[in-house]
Amino acid sequence: MNKNQLRNGLRQSVVQSGMLEAGVDRIISQVVDPKLNHIFRPQIEQAIHEFMAAQKKEAVPAPPPEPESQDPAAPSQDAS
Repeated sequence: MNKNQLRNGLRQSVVQSGMLEAGVDRIISQVVDPKLNHIFRPQIEQAIHEFMAAQKKEAVPAPPPEPESQDPAAPSQDAS
């Protein structure tokens, strides 16, 4: 067997065994998850709060202007 065949055979064995996925999952649980909770989560929450506050400001409608008193018998100008 030459080097390329050996390398390809080893690569297929590792992929099929699931060791690679287990290793990646372990790295994520040990490295990424703690950083996610301590570093990224507060920033994400702050961004969401700021976005929601901006949405609330836009969602609060201005009070409608008081309607002018019109004669109920007068036809509407919109109806042509």
